[in-house]
Amino acid sequence: MTSELFSTFAIGQHRLRNRIIMPAMHLGMSPDGHVSRGELQFYGERARENLGLVIVGLCNTHPFKNTAINGVLELSDDQYIEGMAGLHRTIADGGALGAVQLSPLAGYNTPTWMPDRDLLAALIESVGAAAFRAHQAGFEMVELMLSGGSLLSHFLSPHHNSSDLKEFSGNLQNRLRAARMAIHAIQKHAPQLPIIVRMHGHEYLENGYGLTEAAQIAQALEAEGVAAINVTVAGHRTTVPQITRQRSAESFGFLGRNIRDAVGKPVFYGSRIRNSDDAISVFRSTGADAITIGRALIADPQFASKLKQELEHRPEKHMDDNATVNCIACCQCLDMVFGKKPVHCTVNPAVKTTSLSETPAPKSILGLPSQLGKQVVVAGSGPAGLHAAIGLARQGATVTLLEQTDILGGKWQRISRSDSHADTRGALRGTIRLLNTLPIRVKLNTSVTPALIRQLAPDVLVLATGARKRVIEIPGLHRHPRVYHVDDLIDIERPPHFNNAVVIGGNAAGVTLALQLATPGFATNEAIGFLQRFGNSQWAKEAAEFVPAKKVTILKRRGYFGKGMGRATRWTALQEMAVYGIDTMDKVQYEEVTETGLWIQRGRQKTRQFLDADLIVLSTGFEPTVSVDDYVNLVAKVAVTGDANQVSNITDAINNIYPDTQS
Repeated sequence: MTSELFSTFAIGQHRLRNRIIMPAMHLGMSPDGHVSRGELQFYGERARENLGLVIVGLCNTHPFKNTAINGVLELSDDQYIEGMAGLHRTIADGGALGAVQLSPLAGYNTPTWMPDRDLLAALIESVGAAAFRAHQAGFEMVELMLSGGSLLSHFLSPHHNSSDLKEFSGNLQNRLRAARMAIHAIQKHAPQLPIIVRMHGHEYLENGYGLTEAAQIAQALEAEGVAAINVTVAGHRTTVPQITRQRSAESFGFLGRNIRDAVGKPVFYGSRIRNSDDAISVFRSTGADAITIGRALIADPQFASKLKQELEHRPEKHMDDNATVNCIACCQCLDMVFGKKPVHCTVNPAVKTTSLSETPAPKSILGLPSQLGKQVVVAGSGPAGLHAAIGLARQGATVTLLEQTDILGGKWQRISRSDSHADTRGALRGTIRLLNTLPIRVKLNTSVTPALIRQLAPDVLVLATGARKRVIEIPGLHRHPRVYHVDDLIDIERPPHFNNAVVIGGNAAGVTLALQLATPGFATNEAIGFLQRFGNSQWAKEAAEFVPAKKVTILKRRGYFGKGMGRATRWTALQEMAVYGIDTMDKVQYEEVTETGLWIQRGRQKTRQFLDADLIVLSTGFEPTVSVDDYVNLVAKVAVTGDANQVSNITDAINNIYPDTQS
């Protein structure tokens, strides 16, 4: 079977080999605006893996900038053409067509800023000039950015448009004027290039445009002669979670369908596609001519090739998610670029090892010099252990991986069983499958001991043996009948029943566990939508407002709630806490635990308060279990990584395998 996804289709005069498109994603890999060696490697690796079209960018078109992001590609001057031509050759050598996403960087993600008439005219004209440079560099198409936080998206938005220029603000025709002028500028300077526009399917902002205006915008753009429309969900300023774990891939597919129904030109859509099943579901439900796969291609460059193989060999079954290293929606990639750093990926640390220098730096696994020898034992198969074994085996070492249980994955395996970490299941399975393609000897039900290491006699020992739970001392803690540590509840089949639960510790683990305790019993989003559609709005409202008879409270001494979460995921977790009625208390001192709750003191005044609690959960961290001293005299080199070195999160555990590589 060959899916329609892998049939050809045309955009303008160009025919794509299939309907899988890599959308433009800001990578932060261009510190001086020129194409870096890292970008050549990044785009080339993915173009070779069965993509129909690769859209590079964001690419800035004008020298004037007033934005917080950096590392952006440039086409604001002729000096950048040569490097972009090299990037196009790299993409073409992989068999894909190439497009460049164009936008002035001025005003990016700064909707309160609007240019005056002269500067606006110059910025719009620069888009056309940049399109001509893209044509000179060999690119087959350009994409005009009317989405995200671009200046033109702010002009298009009734929520953001604060321009004093009356002909560019107010009604839809006026708000469309800047976009139309940019299209005309491209058509004037580069008439040979088909124009794609990337637009929001809905703004999800107060007084922003919705489905009706989105369709009208698409129709107006089509009338201007654009060749295709690339639909995304909403911009950076919406408070509706878009790319985090709270939603499925197909949940906003109707936005793509709305545009598909409104226009005759090809339509692309994609959002939160993690694996093969997601790709097929989105393609079917939206009716789009092509799907866009972004962050999943950061996580697994072979996504499209694996999808094609699955469709050809397993057409009658669900897709084999074991084949793909799933994106886990941690948003590390987004956090890095908005933190002015090159993109990183939790489950694909190879992205981090892409050097930006002209001279490639050697990839140093755990800082181990290559002359230490080739026999390596890795103890522990959590995130750090798996990736240490994979990285060292790829460098040619003979690796033996020890795991004390009967299944690989360590705490990663345990966490993946939780509904709140469902995305990590596919990433773990894909990582294990990757490990199994390498000549790595795996020994299950085998704990690391000095005697075993003497027997195996490796040149290098990597201790990735994890951490044990840490319990703080609170007077009377032993008197309470139900005290758990977060670790006790990570993979429990069903949370214990309670009326009042108190979580001590407001770090990432505490917030995640509190949500795990609080959410069961609330009506699901699916149920609310079902009642709205098949019942009536009152029944749906009742379901949405139902609150189970239980209470969860998180306490912390200092700092902020959700410490350890990335900035792009923390705000959605805090939003969930409000939705599910989780109380928070900070500046807390723990005075005494009784059989029915605990006494605390709050604030500088040390106000004393008693909290009823029939369940107490300690999110008080972990501490390494390993004793390096037992092994330092047995092997030439011992490396300690993951929680065995410093307790952190899965992102740090994996990415710290490559500490010496420029990023």
